[in-house]
Amino acid sequence: MRFDELFVIHLPALSAAPQAVPATDSAASAHEALRGFFHLKTCQRQIWVGSSAELSDPILASPGLEFRTGDEAYKFLLQVSTGLASQIKGETDIFGQLKDAWKEFQTTGSGLTMGLDMAHELGPWMQRLFEDTKDIRARFLQNIGSDGYGSLIRKLLKRTAPRGPEEPILLVGAGKIAQSIAPWLLPNEIWIWNRTPANRAALAFELRQKGAEKIRELPETLTALHDALLKTSHVIFCVPPTSDAAELALTWRKGCEGAAFPRMLIHLGGSRADLPAFAEILRDNVNAFTLDDLFKFQKEQNAFRESLFVQAERACEERARLRGIPGSAGGSATLPHGWEDLALFA
Repeated sequence: MRFDELFVIHLPALSAAPQAVPATDSAASAHEALRGFFHLKTCQRQIWVGSSAELSDPILASPGLEFRTGDEAYKFLLQVSTGLASQIKGETDIFGQLKDAWKEFQTTGSGLTMGLDMAHELGPWMQRLFEDTKDIRARFLQNIGSDGYGSLIRKLLKRTAPRGPEEPILLVGAGKIAQSIAPWLLPNEIWIWNRTPANRAALAFELRQKGAEKIRELPETLTALHDALLKTSHVIFCVPPTSDAAELALTWRKGCEGAAFPRMLIHLGGSRADLPAFAEILRDNVNAFTLDDLFKFQKEQNAFRESLFVQAERACEERARLRGIPGSAGGSATLPHGWEDLALFA
């Protein structure tokens, strides 16, 4: 694939701008039209990456979608992978999500011959993207005071509800977000509730490997969750705003009844607009937070880091320009990277 054929379609998930149709409708139509493209979905955005030669014209008319080609596409991918495009600017979680999604795409392609061919064509550019991401992060984004959601949540817990390490924290969910933030909750005792026992056990095992001594695995029933809500002072939901949210909201209300101590709720499944089942709780509880609040809190922490972000943004732009020069050192240079990244291209 030529550099000028690199094509990125972006659908922001947390955009406040009005759209002609709901973002979910745009996402569904885009996903159908772009089958075979590499797809990354996070709580903040969806991205499709492929070749402009394989693009169908009707998708260009879908409202809410952003399009980039060539060096602009590569620069945007760099900004995403380095965390510069995240609401929590400079966070590292997105790089892991990107690598996991790419590894899965290489294996399955989307189930289509076109997808497998696209994985082959995109491979060299994704390898360069991973190399450039690690280089830019090493040069500009080390020791910037935040490693992602986990660091912010730990600061928020200390700032709004300072309690000792003896206070348990209930973690609802055991997926990627929970895996990312859980180590930051130590040395507090952590209770883990999840509908899938295997995921719950895997997260508990990982925390024990990190030296955690107080981990409690809860049965996957709503009764067990209700009981845990009565006994824990802090609750962090790491589940998407699906139909389960209504059940969990009702369970939370029951858990709050008769509680004699202040309680804290942090819901990482979306913004306030994404969580209608939690509207009453969020309105009445000053210690209830969603992604909106986390992003606002993060902005308060960011002033002293802005100069590093500016330098990193310039590096992304410069690297994209160099990658687009045919036959240049920038277009073919290989930078040091970890063995785990090499395995993605074996």
